[in-house]
Amino acid sequence: MPRINEAELQHLKQAVSLVALAQQQGRVLIKQGKELMTLCPFHDEKTPSMALSPEKNLYHCFGCGESGSVLDWLIKTEKISLHKAYQRLCAEVGQVPQLAPLPPVASVEEPAGRQALLQQVLALYQQTLFSSTEAQHYLQQRGLADAELVAHFQLGFANRTLGYRLPARKTREGVKMRQQLQQLGLTRGSGHEHFTGSLVIPVVGANGEIGQIYGRKIYPAENYRPGTPLHLYLSGRHQGVFNEVALLQHKTVVLCESLIVGCRGALCHGSLWRQWCHRRSLALFCRQRCQAGVDRL
Repeated sequence: MPRINEAELQHLKQAVSLVALAQQQGRVLIKQGKELMTLCPFHDEKTPSMALSPEKNLYHCFGCGESGSVLDWLIKTEKISLHKAYQRLCAEVGQVPQLAPLPPVASVEEPAGRQALLQQVLALYQQTLFSSTEAQHYLQQRGLADAELVAHFQLGFANRTLGYRLPARKTREGVKMRQQLQQLGLTRGSGHEHFTGSLVIPVVGANGEIGQIYGRKIYPAENYRPGTPLHLYLSGRHQGVFNEVALLQHKTVVLCESLIVGCRGALCHGSLWRQWCHRRSLALFCRQRCQAGVDRL
């Protein structure tokens, strides 16, 4: 039997939702803070002591001490081999992950190199979106579950698997790639992904270049440490986002409070190719805190 690639295993541990798998097994999950509790499958009990963490995609039982990843859970709860568990997780993702390392660019100091690296990472996030049950559920909740919309706005999902697509850490390419990602703000000094757990939306200008990236955490605020931001951006100046193509082609302006609402507007108000603005009246999708922006407009 062929040896399983360790990088693929690590990718699957992040890409397949433990919570979704437990639900498929018919387990009753009870929300408790940022975790979900259920009866431990590894010892007899009447009060749930098994905690599942959607954020970390790990489990831990406060009763018997069992803990591990989604791979460990599948092997132990269904009493199957590592190879069968691997095949099951691949089926959940939809295909065996393609894990060719992302190549570094010549330099991120130049616009062409910066754009090339941003495009590589965003393409990975777009693939990840389709393999994440929880990200798909979030799209449904926010009214964004439309294939044309997702493709047009290049929506993606960051689930901590970027590191498994980088060249080996100790190689020259690996060092260079990690430095470049940190320079762009896609990873932090700790090496963790900046947009982990976020729906990712690139802000693309009329020239096709990525000027900014917006990330929205998909879990409720109570799932995170106090003070954790739910809205993330790349470092640098934050400006308003304008649909430049629509401004040139239409007389109507649709003012939205966020990129997500703007994407929904594209779906709700007609063809995406008409770029939101086929009405003759000014439509304001904003809250009181946005009034200053309305006044400036």
